[in-house]
Amino acid sequence: MPLQVPELVLTDPEAANALGQTAFLGHFRDPASPSEVARLLGMPANLAHHHVQKQAADQG
Repeated sequence: MPLQVPELVLTDPEAANALGQTAFLGHFRDPASPSEVARLLGMPANLAHHHVQKQAADQG
């Protein structure tokens, strides 16, 4: 069984941003639209769409 780290402190802004985006994108594991994820997270649908488009542009 792997050792679980009780706390992780990120000092690299790029690493912190990547971790945050991974958490957001994790909501898309099951087929879901940005609007569905927005409802789940209690955020405006246009903001969820914006984040998805930004991630797609960063990957391309």
